[in-house]
Amino acid sequence: LRKFLCEWYTILYEKEQDEILGYMDLQINQHARLQIGAEIFGSMISSHQEKNAIIFAKWKAVGDDSTDVYPGEVQYYFEHTLRFPDGPKTHLLAYVKWYKAAPSSDVRFRHRFMEPEVSNTELWRSEYFQEGCDSLLAVHRILCQAVKFKNVNVGKRKYLSIIPLNRKFNF
Repeated sequence: LRKFLCEWYTILYEKEQDEILGYMDLQINQHARLQIGAEIFGSMISSHQEKNAIIFAKWKAVGDDSTDVYPGEVQYYFEHTLRFPDGPKTHLLAYVKWYKAAPSSDVRFRHRFMEPEVSNTELWRSEYFQEGCDSLLAVHRILCQAVKFKNVNVGKRKYLSIIPLNRKFNF
C-alpha cells in the first residue's frame, strides 16, 4: 500500500518519490464503511457491508477531456496524512478493485429489462484490473453505489450485470 500511495501522491502533487516518502505518515486509519449524507457505503472487510461495496466512479478518459465511469468493489476506506512543511494534508481514500470492461458497447449495454430501449444495467467482465496506484480513489470521485445483479452468459463468456443506483453524490 505504501508503494501505491507514494506513486499516487507523486502524480497528485507533482513531486519526486523520495520527497513524498519523507512526508508520508507510516500509519493509516482504516474504515469498513463510509457515510455520505444518509447513504452508507460498505466495503469487503465487513461482512455486514459487502452488499454496499460496489460503486461507480468517474475517471478522466485517456486522450481527451471526457470522463469514463467504471464499477469497482471497495475493499476498505482509509485516511492517510502527508506532513508537509507548511502543514499536514489528510486524504480520505478508498482501496478499490476495478472490474474490466466488456469488449464492446454492444456487449456492455446488451442486457436490458423493464424497457427495451433503455439499458438499466451494464455488463462487465468478472475479472479485475491489476492492483496498483489506480486502486486508490479519492472518495469525492465516487459517482454512485451499484448492485451486482447476476451472472449473464454472452456466447462462451460470463459477465457480471451491474446496476448503478440513481443516487449520485459527485456533481
